[in-house]
Amino acid sequence: MRLTDLPEQLRVVANFLVHRPKGRAFKKLGIRRGEYVTYHYRSFIVLLQTASDVAIRLTGMTLALGLNPREMKYSTVVENDWATRWKLKAPLDRVQQVTSPLKRTRNEWIHAGEAPLIESTHMVDLVEFTQHLSGGTELWLSEKQLEEAFDESCDELAEQISERAKALHDAVEVLLTALQAPFGYWSRRLESDWRSR
Repeated sequence: MRLTDLPEQLRVVANFLVHRPKGRAFKKLGIRRGEYVTYHYRSFIVLLQTASDVAIRLTGMTLALGLNPREMKYSTVVENDWATRWKLKAPLDRVQQVTSPLKRTRNEWIHAGEAPLIESTHMVDLVEFTQHLSGGTELWLSEKQLEEAFDESCDELAEQISERAKALHDAVEVLLTALQAPFGYWSRRLESDWRSR
């Protein structure tokens, strides 16, 4: 359930970016636009990497590898003979392909506290932050121009997150389909062992 729910959670993050507060609402909330985007983008990155971790653990548990969940890493699960027997490398690689481009960003944020660089909203964030430091003086962009640039950037970012959510959904479906055969095998075997006793 957790794995199938993650693409939907990514869509929720995209929804927060699409249905964002407007103009003065940010001032009432006491946050800058860039802070709003960074908060939701961080959620996106963590959720995306969680999908990879959950996929590995689910596969290890389905194969009944007998490993502690903390020991279930990509290498210990994918390189196992059972994973090879059930041809699970390709489905797991598909999940990895969706999640791995942002793994470094996630690690830098979690382990070093480095905020992710969000290219689509970076310039808007810099302009707004500078104008905020200058006491609200419109140095480069008027409030209207800033709002338009922010809207365009957020829409672009939301689209990227939605595309990643769709790719993750497809990868998860492929993995869950591939896991049905080993799950059925172990279920029948456990049932047989239980009946024989």
